[in-house]
Amino acid sequence: MAVTETWLTDESSVIIGELTPPGYSFLNVPRIVSSTIQTLNYGGISLLYKLPLGMFFQHSGHTTTTFEHAYFTNMKREINTVVIYRPPPSPMNGFTTLQFLREFDGFISVLALNSHRLLIVGDFNLHIDAPSRSDVCQFMSSVSAVGFKQFVSSPTHRSGHILDLVLSRQDDNLVQSCSVNENLLSDHHVCCNLQISKPTYPDTVRTMRNFRNIDVPSFTKDIADAIEPCFHSSNLNQLISQFGTSVTGVLDRHAPLQTRHRKVRLRQPWYNADIHAARKMRRWSERMWRKSHLESHFAVFMDWRKHVNCLIEAAKRAYFAKELKNADTKSMFRTVGTLLNKDSKPRPSSDSSQSLANDFINFFTDKISTIRNNLESEAGPVLHMRNTGVIPALDFEIASCEKISQIISSLANKSCSLDVIPTWFLKANTDSFLPIITHIVNTSISTGSFPDSLKHAIVTPILKKPSFDINELANYRPVSNLPFLSKVIEKVIASRITTHG
Repeated sequence: MAVTETWLTDESSVIIGELTPPGYSFLNVPRIVSSTIQTLNYGGISLLYKLPLGMFFQHSGHTTTTFEHAYFTNMKREINTVVIYRPPPSPMNGFTTLQFLREFDGFISVLALNSHRLLIVGDFNLHIDAPSRSDVCQFMSSVSAVGFKQFVSSPTHRSGHILDLVLSRQDDNLVQSCSVNENLLSDHHVCCNLQISKPTYPDTVRTMRNFRNIDVPSFTKDIADAIEPCFHSSNLNQLISQFGTSVTGVLDRHAPLQTRHRKVRLRQPWYNADIHAARKMRRWSERMWRKSHLESHFAVFMDWRKHVNCLIEAAKRAYFAKELKNADTKSMFRTVGTLLNKDSKPRPSSDSSQSLANDFINFFTDKISTIRNNLESEAGPVLHMRNTGVIPALDFEIASCEKISQIISSLANKSCSLDVIPTWFLKANTDSFLPIITHIVNTSISTGSFPDSLKHAIVTPILKKPSFDINELANYRPVSNLPFLSKVIEKVIASRITTHG
């Protein structure tokens, strides 16, 4: 569903969250207000779509002033949609119809070069129902000159005019039909049926271990036997590798990997049977009104619509009040994030996840190189140290099991996908892993080296501010999730450096 004149801004995340039903996503393209034109920030374009379609906003490469436009597509390039909103000419915006016609002619000529199937929809504020008008003739001439066809034939506005248009190439066979039904949400609209594959929600596939059903006494015995050879290894990298292999082998016996398929949940947690029954009655009353067009049926429909809205609001209030009342700090932040629509992590538009990840890697790497080069180019003496591959060991005191246990307890339960075992399970069975973790830490101290495998991290790009352009890589900051063992070693070394200083 494409919407124009949304009046939404970059700060409208709460409203967008309320508007987006489960299984859907909402793309918002606010109006860019020109400093040379004195106008309020009305306008704005949005697209509400089913998640399997995988739509994203893409810059068209064409700048327009007399009308807004947004280009949406997906990775398969199956759906290429341009949504247009043309504000009526007024003394406030200073636009004229002639300016729009000239600009639109150049715009659609560029779009026609796109080899993919293309759909152009929007509010053009032209009375297409008056074909004898000069502006309509010129507009339709621009459309037909590039092989496009206008499919809307019935009035889309309550005043009886055709303002909302659907344009596509005749050879694309994209638009099957267009219709205008009675609508209570807007004073003008149009619906169209497209010849595209129906989106389906794929099952989510998860590979996991059932840690909660592990027989802890038996697991403790097996893990002690498995890691015993690790204590005889003095090579730190081999020690880490051997530890990971040993723990994985024991886990495969007590909690083997399982692959589970889960269907996408398309209902909110506050949704209940009363809302479901009321929605059925609302739909029934709507069908009755659209069939009979009687005022009495319309009144019944409006009553049911109001009743459904009241039930939804009450269910939301009760659910979130209960969640916040019984929540700890972490759960409270998660709930508030849901209410403020802060859970989503926006990403730049890209044809594939792999290419996007490579783009981020190259950008962050180049950024670090630039920072290092700038530091080296600054005036002042530079201390050059010979790189021997191993840092000389300082006279650090080795760590005791009690100290390691305190550090493990103080760390958060957050895990990393690089960990061989979840943090919460390790902390719940600290006694089983404490000797080997202490041995690993002390080996790192005595050799003056840090394990190579623990130098890796899972890096997640986070948008710095919600109002920033999501397609600009410079607007993201990298957040690293480190393996749990690396955090323990860092904590111990940090405490030793403080004592040493």
